[in-house]
Amino acid sequence: MRPILLTLIGLGCAMLCIGVPSATYAALPAAEAEFVAGLRGRRLFRLAEMHARQQLAQPNVPLDQQADWVIELSRTFAAQAIETNPATSGPMWEKATQVIDDFAKPFPRDDARSLLPRVQKALVLLAHGELLRHQAEVSSANQALLEEARVPLRKAIEELTSLRAEAAEWQRPGMAGRLPPGAPSLPELFALETNLDYQLSRAYRNQGHSYPPASADRTAALLKAVERLSLLAQQPVEDPLGWPSRLDEISSYRLLEDFQRARQRLEQLDTLKPPPAVALAARAERIRLALDAKLIDEALALVGQGRAIGGQTSPELDYAILEALFASWKIYVSKNDTALSTARQQQATQMVRLMQTSYSPYWGRRAEALEASYVVGAPSMSGNVAALVRAAENFYRNGQFPDAVKTYDDARKLALQQKETQQAFDCGFTAAAIVYQQRQIADAAGRFLELSADTAHPQARRAHLAAIGASLQLAQQMTPPDFGEYAKLLEQHLEKWPQSESAGEAHWRLGELRERQQKWADAVRHYAEIPLSDGRYLLGLSSLVRCYRAYLSELRQQGKANDAVAMAAHAAQWFEDSITGKRPQWPEKWSSAQREAAGFWTYDGVGRFDRAETVLSAALANPAEASAEWLTAARQLLVLSLAGQQRAQEALQVLNQLSAEGTDSLLALVSGLSQIAENSSPQMQRELAALQLRSAQLLEPKRAGFNEAQRKLLDLTTARALLAADKAAEARPRLEALAKGNPRDGDLQEELALLLSSQQDKEWQTASLLKWRDIERHTKPGQPRWFRARYYQAVAHARLGNQAAALQIITVTRTLHPEMGGAEMKAMFDQLTPK
Repeated sequence: MRPILLTLIGLGCAMLCIGVPSATYAALPAAEAEFVAGLRGRRLFRLAEMHARQQLAQPNVPLDQQADWVIELSRTFAAQAIETNPATSGPMWEKATQVIDDFAKPFPRDDARSLLPRVQKALVLLAHGELLRHQAEVSSANQALLEEARVPLRKAIEELTSLRAEAAEWQRPGMAGRLPPGAPSLPELFALETNLDYQLSRAYRNQGHSYPPASADRTAALLKAVERLSLLAQQPVEDPLGWPSRLDEISSYRLLEDFQRARQRLEQLDTLKPPPAVALAARAERIRLALDAKLIDEALALVGQGRAIGGQTSPELDYAILEALFASWKIYVSKNDTALSTARQQQATQMVRLMQTSYSPYWGRRAEALEASYVVGAPSMSGNVAALVRAAENFYRNGQFPDAVKTYDDARKLALQQKETQQAFDCGFTAAAIVYQQRQIADAAGRFLELSADTAHPQARRAHLAAIGASLQLAQQMTPPDFGEYAKLLEQHLEKWPQSESAGEAHWRLGELRERQQKWADAVRHYAEIPLSDGRYLLGLSSLVRCYRAYLSELRQQGKANDAVAMAAHAAQWFEDSITGKRPQWPEKWSSAQREAAGFWTYDGVGRFDRAETVLSAALANPAEASAEWLTAARQLLVLSLAGQQRAQEALQVLNQLSAEGTDSLLALVSGLSQIAENSSPQMQRELAALQLRSAQLLEPKRAGFNEAQRKLLDLTTARALLAADKAAEARPRLEALAKGNPRDGDLQEELALLLSSQQDKEWQTASLLKWRDIERHTKPGQPRWFRARYYQAVAHARLGNQAAALQIITVTRTLHPEMGGAEMKAMFDQLTPK
């Protein structure tokens, strides 16, 4: 027979129900059950789960053994939930019930084969409710937790009541023959019915404990518990439920405040000569009885009897001792007796440490939580910063974040009073971090900023950086974003710690911000200040050249050509100085940063390609330790510097020696060659075309990996190079494809139309006419492009021999717009008009 009456309680016995022994399943080999229980005892929950699942996955496992392994799996999840931080234990509780539901799903509700697993599910609900009630006892949010605890307790009572009725129903005369294979036997059902009575009493006792003292709900639930326990407690002590029932009956009378009857039951228990484990539990009940009766001296006298009996100790007794010590400490605090309150608190703290090292994490957390509930009530009287920190940590682990922040704040104030500046800073920083974690960004920013006020503190910079990060989040949450305070804090950081390691980060952040705001001069200034030792130095160099180029472009657009030249010269000199360190010679050994600077130097954009060639040649002449990627990119830039000096043939020789590596730098080369070609003579454009086409050829195999903008750049550059090389027929299909893929790009449409107009062939002219008509339809009348579209339509008609149509276009245009789009455009129309 499987002695199931207590195997299913194993979940609650080890942690929450003192005195209930574990047992094994007869359906499982004893060694297997002991092995899994041992894994759980050592908190190797993952291994216990894996073993149970492996056994369930074996072929041809009998149904009763399947049920037992499912129960073991559920017990494993529940035990893990008990030992896990309450804030994160939810999924474990869900798994503990889900495995039961999954197993029982194929069975009808009244099928006895699912009875035992369903009992396990009810006990998981009971254990969860009991654990929540324990947490509520030491939480500032105790009412909410108590209400939460009542939910699983109510469900457990419903399930246990129903299961007890089922177990009784199967024991009626004539029912035994209907029990299917794998179901509990009649003796097991009888034992189960008794066990369910005990579990119901336990559920009612916890439910009663969750209601306010002396309330009607509390009394009603506890009387139901006593009603069952009074019968169970009469069983012989040799019965597995003999001792647990007696202890629970005593606890129930105590909670009913029937202290006299509770004492009588304790005295009766003593006459039965209980074993050490039961005697320890009885001593814990005596201490709690004295505390509930406000007999603190009696409770302390019981504490003085010690914490061990027969060489054994009990976490439940140690916890009761801890309750007595803190209750005594609270009395001394109320009397303003600093000496005795400090002594008692030290005793209690020692007991907390002892429980943390002697028992499982569950008991360590309970002891910490109890300490927190007392210490936070009188932080200044405790005089113990470490105790407050432990309390705050406990609140945090339990997900009680407001309590954690408040307690850290109290600890900081106390530390400041005791001139423990580092401890005060740590408490303040942790509180601010929790506030930030809870998305209270503005509060967190203020806290971090306050911590940074003492600039002499070694970690003030760290706090100020945290305030900057919070300020950035606040700025991004605004509509529209406002980065004023963020920038102000960054500037402040540089004022307070200009030479610190974090100065590089501040310069980087300010550079990024000013670049986004298109404040190029400020962006350049900050990027240039990033020190070589900073990990962002190379990125800063890249951003710096990008901002320099944008700044130069802006100056030219504003008609400030002289300023642009001066800025370009300044940029070129800065990059060169970053290589040479303002020494007259090139470095003997080039660093990666110096190599990057050599590459960036090329892009000054004001015809300094001769100097760029010198710098790049010097860097390439000393290639030791340079990466293959950099060498490829540098040679590509050397091609650009040679082309910029109108030395296209030499540039082509270098380019022909390169492979297709370095996609980004090759694209930059293609773009750079296009810019040079725009300002070159037709002859030079033809020479540069060969360079552009060779670059495009190197890039073509990688085309599939390009984004849309990269493909457009490559195709447009290639088409223009083909035109420069007098290969209009090859350029046309590329431009047509580009125009089709970018119908809203007016410049691209016009570029295709101009290409078509450039050839005298009739087919090209017909295509040109159609394209210019399309451009006219999509252009607002009177705009420069509209006039050009009208003009080239007239040109196409004239070349196709339709002079009347050409003249009509010119006449209508002149009638509608006598100025004909300006002097230059009017001259073109006049030249086309027949004399």
